[in-house]
Amino acid sequence: MSEHTPLPWSTSGMNIIGADRTVVCTVNRPAGDTSAAAFRNQDLIMAACNAHDNLLEACEAIVVAAEYGNLSPNNSAVDLCRAAIAKKAGAA
Repeated sequence: MSEHTPLPWSTSGMNIIGADRTVVCTVNRPAGDTSAAAFRNQDLIMAACNAHDNLLEACEAIVVAAEYGNLSPNNSAVDLCRAAIAKKAGAA
């Protein structure tokens, strides 16, 4: 599989833009639709893609911790999960 457009992605109008300024996609909305849903969808797509690497790292760390029987609340794998959650919440 080839590499994806470099992260982080951002938005410009209805476009999702890669770090290299490449247009990744354009989010369409029905003609006459003035709701904010299309923009929220666009933000969700962008946020999910930008969070992918952090979430994968957290999942891998949880698997390793589980295999060694070390899933206490003070485990570094749990800290990675907390960081991913905080990023979604806008706290990081």
